[in-house]
Amino acid sequence: MLDNKQNDTFTLGFCVHNLVEHAAIRFYDKIALICANKSLTFGALNCLSNQLALSLIDWGIGRGKIIAVALERSPRLVVALLAVLKTGAAYLPLDPVFPNERLSHMLNDASPSCILVESTSKDLFAPWRGICFDVDDMQSMPAGARNPNISVQVTDLAYITYSSGPTGQARGVQVTHGAISNILCSTMRELGCKETDRLLAITTICSSIAVLELFLPLLCGASIVLARTPDISTPKALLGLMRQYRITTMQATPVIWQILLNQGLQDVHRLANLICNGGKLPQKLAQNLLSCADSVWNLYEPTEAAICWNL
Repeated sequence: MLDNKQNDTFTLGFCVHNLVEHAAIRFYDKIALICANKSLTFGALNCLSNQLALSLIDWGIGRGKIIAVALERSPRLVVALLAVLKTGAAYLPLDPVFPNERLSHMLNDASPSCILVESTSKDLFAPWRGICFDVDDMQSMPAGARNPNISVQVTDLAYITYSSGPTGQARGVQVTHGAISNILCSTMRELGCKETDRLLAITTICSSIAVLELFLPLLCGASIVLARTPDISTPKALLGLMRQYRITTMQATPVIWQILLNQGLQDVHRLANLICNGGKLPQKLAQNLLSCADSVWNLYEPTEAAICWNL
């Protein structure tokens, strides 16, 4: 049973959605997620994910199942990912902006039980012969207040992510609940994450490093600012979001950090934690980034080691 202690007393052996449920009690009315002109409190995020999870359970979704999630970057995306975890199933993230060939390969290889789609993505997956659930149909349903009473083990599969193999063919990597909670809790402790932090999430959900962005803030009562797809490819838009929401933590690849530096990152307020992931951080770039943040972290990205090297 979870207790109500501080971040540095979290222990391993929990599932991520249980940790989020715990945080939802402590920070019920605090803003958990911001995206464009929409926001969700911790309480609302948990209730909406319960609503979808209970519907999925009624449809026969549970432990041992794989559920593909093909939604745009919006609060609904985070709701859906949490909902799948609450059912005991594992999620397969599908970014609708990815090439059809890559999406088809992931679907055919992972063979999910169904795909969660919405009005803007369902036509993209019309050729797929499996089951598609339109989450737009969930909007008329009342939000679920109770957490699903599903026994999920830390050894259960949480998600599948695809990384490029030596031949360039994407290969699936299976990540367990225990592996996620391990890296999230250790990262939260080492970075000193706190409820006043705001993290700008820019990584495609198909990348394993997106897990840090979408779940780490939720464990400690911090807020996620979820960048929309058009903003991700526009450096000035990202810098604008950093200023507008007073971002304290951000994760990006070395290439993106270099681009942001070239566009004036040093003129934005100083970050508390600047995280480089998805590749080796060159020493010169690291030195330049130190002028923009209190701490600069290089986490690399060995997907098979659950997101990144453990801190």
